[in-house]
Amino acid sequence: MKLDWFDAKSKCKDFGYNILAIKSKDENAAIQNILKNHSEDFAIGGFGFEVDGIWRWDGDREPLTYVNWISGEPVANSLKYCAYIRSNDGLWKTSDCDNETLFICQQISSEQ
Repeated sequence: MKLDWFDAKSKCKDFGYNILAIKSKDENAAIQNILKNHSEDFAIGGFGFEVDGIWRWDGDREPLTYVNWISGEPVANSLKYCAYIRSNDGLWKTSDCDNETLFICQQISSEQ
């Protein structure tokens, strides 16, 4: 199912999940391994559209401490405020939040 970033986030919440947050190199490698046979980008939970300009994870609103951006990202462009992971190499990019893409949900931890 392809949805824009906001609808993907809502769909995850409907099932009691968050849109995926990748918080370590090991997590990124595991996700990349799962996605390696796909040819599309997937929405992840990173966003940068709050007033403070800090990129955060949707579920816990924590700033991104681990990142795997493509060189030149994140783009400080007025519309590119949502994060996506490329399935072919696991690198992250920014794109318009209105783009409809595949997405990944994850279980909400008890710490949130």
